[in-house]
Amino acid sequence: SLFCPLLDLPNTQFYSLQVGFGSEQLENLPDKSKIINLALSISDFSDTAAAIENLDLLITIDSSVAHLAGALGKKTWIILPTNLEWRWFLDEDKTVWYESARLFRPKLGQDKSEVISRIYRNLTEIL
Repeated sequence: SLFCPLLDLPNTQFYSLQVGFGSEQLENLPDKSKIINLALSISDFSDTAAAIENLDLLITIDSSVAHLAGALGKKTWIILPTNLEWRWFLDEDKTVWYESARLFRPKLGQDKSEVISRIYRNLTEIL
């Protein structure tokens, strides 16, 4: 449900790469037709890599998929947690690890819905 506000953007198609734990969350979305679930097409990390290669942009949380996309050089927007790991440093929106990645971190005292609002604004600029 965190990503639901993005689903209203025109001229977009969203895909879920979530497999295993958490993939059931798609069933609770109000309009499931706006997200194509690729879970049944993904059996290993090479399938995930192939799916990522076919995306224009990956928006994800800090996860193995974020690191895979970064390693592939794919344009990736990573939503960071409030308590982030050292590798993301403190106030950067870029990362030394992946040139193609952009970091979206919650500002002090704000939750992830504010981050989604920033992503929404950034998406409207590139659409």
